[in-house]
Amino acid sequence: MGLAVLGAINGAAAGIALPASSAMVPQTVPAHNLRAANAFIQVGVYAGTIIGASLGGILTSTIGPGWGLAVDALGFAAAAPLYFFIRVNSTLSLESNTNILQDLRDGWKEFIARSWVWAIVAQFTIINAAFSGVVMILGPIIADASFGRAGWGIIVAAESVGLIVGSFLALRWRSRRDLFIGVILVSLCAVPIVLLSMISSTFVLMAGFFIAGVGFGQFGVVWANSLQTHIPADKLARVYAYDAMGSFVAIPVGELAAGPLAMHYGNSTVLLAAAVAVVIATIAASFTPAIRLLDNGPKVKPCDEQL
Repeated sequence: MGLAVLGAINGAAAGIALPASSAMVPQTVPAHNLRAANAFIQVGVYAGTIIGASLGGILTSTIGPGWGLAVDALGFAAAAPLYFFIRVNSTLSLESNTNILQDLRDGWKEFIARSWVWAIVAQFTIINAAFSGVVMILGPIIADASFGRAGWGIIVAAESVGLIVGSFLALRWRSRRDLFIGVILVSLCAVPIVLLSMISSTFVLMAGFFIAGVGFGQFGVVWANSLQTHIPADKLARVYAYDAMGSFVAIPVGELAAGPLAMHYGNSTVLLAAAVAVVIATIAASFTPAIRLLDNGPKVKPCDEQL
């Protein structure tokens, strides 16, 4: 029960920090460097994930899981004050007469007014439920019955490497319709889902999860860049809040549903259904005209332009 409460507190803190930190990026770097900034931020996060997983194993084996978590907590405590050293070059003025309900209404107006935003958030509601929810629950179970937890750890690490490669890909490969390309590329996560339902080869699954990571990495950069260059700066954090809420709300649903569904229908059937859901969600999003037409070319469009 205590861990559940701590998990809820951690989730609430992340829900506050993610929109605020994401909206801070365009206030700290010039517009022409936004893409590079987002790419390097992603690389840092995913590289830290790989390093952290390795250190976590070492700490757990040497000083125990409890002290390992304590060291992890100290890492968060040491990182938080670094935000005070960030210089924000912004002329935005805060409206003192606003309240949280007004902010929510303003953010909703900006969010719903752009079909490319809410269509992609809807797409990721399904994808996160299928991949981050179902796969991350059934994956370790399948690993226990076949290639082992160590193999599963290597497979997940391969995805993190793919995320780094995808981030660099987005930095180097620039297309005017890169958001549309990113929306299509995230469907690559259906590949490892299908493979997991049929194959127990660690190397094949590593390749599949690496491919999925490349797709997610490319999309993450172009998605952040699109929001930061097409949403008014003073509304950006509010739109990010709806993005986070819509994208991540289905993850616990997928996690809760994975076990009972697998017991009733079998792991393979549930995983194949998850892969089909990913493909359908991607096809639906790709038919949104605003996604296909959104221009992320060299000339940044005015922030108040709506599609």
